[in-house]
Amino acid sequence: MSNKKIGAAIAAILCAATLYATDIETALKKTVNQFSTSIDEGTTIAIVEISSGSSQMSEFMLNEMTHDFVKLRKFKVVDRANLDKIKKELDFQLSGEVDMDSIQQLGAKLGASLVIHGKLSSIGKKYRLVAQVLDVTTASIIDTSSLDVTPNKTTNYLLGPNTGKEYSDSASEYLDMVRGFNPRARFIMYKGDVWASIGYRKNYCDDLSADGYCISAANYNLFNIGMSPFSFGFMEGVSINYDSNFESYRGFNVIVGPAIGFDFSNFLNFELSPGLKYGKDEWLDEDGNYFASSNNFGFSANVTAKFFPRKLTSLIIAFQYDVSVGLWEKYEHNHNSWGYGSYKTGNAALHGLNITIGASVNFGNAR
Repeated sequence: MSNKKIGAAIAAILCAATLYATDIETALKKTVNQFSTSIDEGTTIAIVEISSGSSQMSEFMLNEMTHDFVKLRKFKVVDRANLDKIKKELDFQLSGEVDMDSIQQLGAKLGASLVIHGKLSSIGKKYRLVAQVLDVTTASIIDTSSLDVTPNKTTNYLLGPNTGKEYSDSASEYLDMVRGFNPRARFIMYKGDVWASIGYRKNYCDDLSADGYCISAANYNLFNIGMSPFSFGFMEGVSINYDSNFESYRGFNVIVGPAIGFDFSNFLNFELSPGLKYGKDEWLDEDGNYFASSNNFGFSANVTAKFFPRKLTSLIIAFQYDVSVGLWEKYEHNHNSWGYGSYKTGNAALHGLNITIGASVNFGNAR
């Protein structure tokens, strides 16, 4: 089979998987992308209402769709502050059914040429998101979208599992508190994970070097506030290193530091962490002519690519580069005799690169 056919087959499988399980975030992005092809560039638009059985869910969808339209940088999007102000003036409902005349009146008051409104409805164990683009002057429908939505942690949090009721009064108070710091924030999401991997290690210390294997593990504790694609927190990790001949080299690194997560897409995200590193490395030559060891302290840079980040378990490829300085102790055997020898001590610079592949288990609202 040719490379083009293989590539087409893989693309078809990925597309099918995406269509099969569309979460609310993906459904909103698809709706925005569809409408962007029907609306002339430079048009002033207002996303006035995405109703549901929950004011928190409606607010979340309205924020997400506004954010996605702004990111396109093709249209003039009415600011949420002005939208909320005019809604209060017109006594516009925050959720539920809204008549077309009210929507037109709101759009005209906002100075928008087009308004977008929609509704999320419960259908058995799933939901359906229906949205329309309406011309403010003629009341004609420019475009419409209808997508089935699979429940995920976001819908369960804001609606309750498979229900259309508000999650709780305490959740509402919590969201109000968060918006006190950031009016556009939807809620704080914890995005922790634990991962383990195995791979290749290249290590250098003074005139010694080693090629071999490494086993790594790490824990990222990240938190996201609002609509930012970035999450912030901290990371702890450890790697155990040894070469193909286990007795000639072995060592370990312990790393702790701040961390950031970048929500790139539903297929691929990244985690980055610069950290402080403590390690111990040992070398022993095959003939027993010398033994060397070093306790070292320094810095480590870690980058992890995470595939299928919204799943409970994700595939990861991790890169770790570290550099440190340690106290070097070297024992040389004279004439291959353990009875005679000499010690050498001093400072030694160490650096190395781990490249590993493995899996992570995601906690909270998975990326």
